[in-house]
Amino acid sequence: MAKGYKVRLGDGSEIGPMDLDTLRGWYVQGLITKQSPVMPPGSSRWTTLGETNEMRGFDRGVAAPGSPRGSAGPRPSAGPRTAPRPASQQPRPPVGPRRRVPVSIPARGTSLGLLAVLALAVLGVVAYSMLAPSAEELAVREWAAGERRAVDDATGVTIDAPAPWVVLKDGQTLVSVPVEARLVLANPKQAAFAYVVAERGGPPTPDAFLDQLLDARRKAVPGFVETGRTDRAVGKSSLRQAAGTWQRGGQRFQDLTLAGVENATAFALVGWEPDRGVPAQEVLRLAEGLSLVPPRATGLDEAMQAAAREAPQLTPAAAQLVMSQSAAHVLEPDETFRRSFQYMSAGLKGLSVAEQQEMGELTRAVYGFVPPRERGRLATYVARARAREPMSAQDTRQCREAMKAAVLKLPAPRRARLQALYEQAIRRGVAAP
Repeated sequence: MAKGYKVRLGDGSEIGPMDLDTLRGWYVQGLITKQSPVMPPGSSRWTTLGETNEMRGFDRGVAAPGSPRGSAGPRPSAGPRTAPRPASQQPRPPVGPRRRVPVSIPARGTSLGLLAVLALAVLGVVAYSMLAPSAEELAVREWAAGERRAVDDATGVTIDAPAPWVVLKDGQTLVSVPVEARLVLANPKQAAFAYVVAERGGPPTPDAFLDQLLDARRKAVPGFVETGRTDRAVGKSSLRQAAGTWQRGGQRFQDLTLAGVENATAFALVGWEPDRGVPAQEVLRLAEGLSLVPPRATGLDEAMQAAAREAPQLTPAAAQLVMSQSAAHVLEPDETFRRSFQYMSAGLKGLSVAEQQEMGELTRAVYGFVPPRERGRLATYVARARAREPMSAQDTRQCREAMKAAVLKLPAPRRARLQALYEQAIRRGVAAP
């Protein structure tokens, strides 16, 4: 617990801990009122200054802001009462022990020097209250990664964040983002947040990617409404921009999503900030640092395409998700095939009941195309792969080839649906603890 008093100012920022004399001085100067929220020492509950025991002491010991200073108690006696003397001859009260007293508004005749000192003191308090970090800023500092440039090695998406934007560490809990978010950023000064998503072999056009992202946004943010789309050039990239709005806790937010597709990689920046009557300027400023560079993982694109070709129940994006969990970020098709069942199994529970039923129906359809003598072996292999049991390279290759032949016999629409469900389950499985 804090050893002093904490005060919440009108802009929501919190100052403290401070001692009782400082608190009294703020009240006398009019910087806080009886309605100002305070947290007394040793307490974890906010109350108002007027409800505290200390406030009653303030009212007895000092005048309200704007009035002459009040007496802290009865004046000491000057001896036996005598006839009244002229004011200039009145005896002075005896000098007692010194104590700190709050600063009050000066009476007429106060020296210009004292006025200047008081003015500087007030300006100092106001400046501190304006410059002191808010609770949100302090929370962001705890999760800040320490660098403003971040690169997603698997997709090559890069962002150079302008100050005061910061990249957050993995596992941050400040804001809820989709499991597929590769980078999360925050601007504590403007209460703005953003995340980056990217898919190798994802949707073929920016608008198709926007449709996918905004559909997920509507599910995650109640009341989200898209307000329009435009083209926007960012560096060498031509992006599609979708604007939206939503409300939370009585506050309205501006939402902005910018998406592009380059070199078989779909990438996007999704951000939001409080509505200030104009488009999300801070998110747009952040988007200027978004770019795409060749992936660092050697041979990644070729490995993804090979895995999707040899295990056609996987999309290139699903294959990349499986590979991203390996140390080398690149796997041969047989190993990608084997590991895909581990992550698919872990993510199945994240699908809806209807999607799980659909996955079962499509899997039974695939097994229907497998020769009877191989069907049992394939089913046993998949069960062991889900349980992460060791298998020989020969078993893996034979079962992959049997399943490849069966999947390719599915009608194209059903095969595409099977791929989509595999990718969705694998994505959730990769993100599972």
